[in-house]
Amino acid sequence: MARSVRFSSTARQDVHDIVAYIHEDSPANALQWRQRLYEKLKILRSERVSFALAPENEFARCEVRQFLFGRYRVLYTTREEEVFILTVRHGSRIFMSGEEIDRVDT
Repeated sequence: MARSVRFSSTARQDVHDIVAYIHEDSPANALQWRQRLYEKLKILRSERVSFALAPENEFARCEVRQFLFGRYRVLYTTREEEVFILTVRHGSRIFMSGEEIDRVDT
């Protein structure tokens, strides 16, 4: 059975901000980046796929996993039949604290 993929409002805003930033230099690349991201997220729908634990997992109440997408890290957790995208952030940013993860809306 395929899992559903759902974005937190934080993750939706992250994607919007990244696309807007790329769009400043290249509108076509911005649209391609978003399309490729959504294609990659389809992989998470499989129950057999899980990526490595994120460094943030050590401080979080839930299991936090990550995958790399170009220069960005996509942090997510799984809940039964759902993959919940917590955030999409540039790889050079500092890791999230447990409190930040807990504040991500569900």
